[in-house]
Amino acid sequence: MVEVEGAQAAYRLLDVLSELGVHADGVQLSGMARTLELPLSTTRRLLRVLCDRGFAVQDEVTRLYQLGPQARILGTVRLDRRTLAELSLPVLEELRERSAETVFLSVRDGLELSYVECLRSPQPVQMYGEVGQRVPLHATAQGKAILAFLPEVLVERLLPRLDYTRFTRNTLASMPALRAELDTVRSRRYATNLEEREPDVRSVAAPILDQLGNAVASVCVGAPAYRLDDHRIHEELAPLLRKAADQIATSLFPRVAAASPRRTPRRT
Repeated sequence: MVEVEGAQAAYRLLDVLSELGVHADGVQLSGMARTLELPLSTTRRLLRVLCDRGFAVQDEVTRLYQLGPQARILGTVRLDRRTLAELSLPVLEELRERSAETVFLSVRDGLELSYVECLRSPQPVQMYGEVGQRVPLHATAQGKAILAFLPEVLVERLLPRLDYTRFTRNTLASMPALRAELDTVRSRRYATNLEEREPDVRSVAAPILDQLGNAVASVCVGAPAYRLDDHRIHEELAPLLRKAADQIATSLFPRVAAASPRRTPRRT
């Protein structure tokens, strides 16, 4: 990419803002400067600008910097997890009843995925997880659903930092493979996990989008592979999940029009 001449300060400010989006739990001034290869004084000055405008905040106790309330317009601020879980629960319960499988509600937490809610299947053989459990982004349907609908500048910061651990022979264990998969996810508005993290386990997930079409969470159905064949994933569960994601988004963001994701340009 060729930078616009004379716009170095603007590029640096956007780099700092993007870096804040990567570190959901906050980042130290020194760590930020080191990652961006900027002088400490420059990084401090840029963070002060963002704090003055509400795009960043500094914790008075830990001194860590995080995204501020104004960053919500960029679609990168985390929702309160309790509010997310409470507003989503009726939809999740209906989804579990209709699918008879385990249902997950998840959010991105830094470079990982974190379960906010997990409703277990009524069936004796089931997929399960614990609230607060952290799992990889690249090897889960939920993680891919979120990554595909984050702001592009944030995705470009996240992808090189994922560890791409290979859990099974189906794991997308490289950045090019994951990029190609994310293009597919954008076109479908749902993601699949075909035994990519655990053998004999499959799942399908849809992103929950805010007013700008950015993913704030994902909703997922998971089950043993023998109950999730391709037909059931694509013809039965994917439409249910897209509908559930739209219903949750409408509860969270009343002005969101159902089934109206942002445009999804293909990356080259």
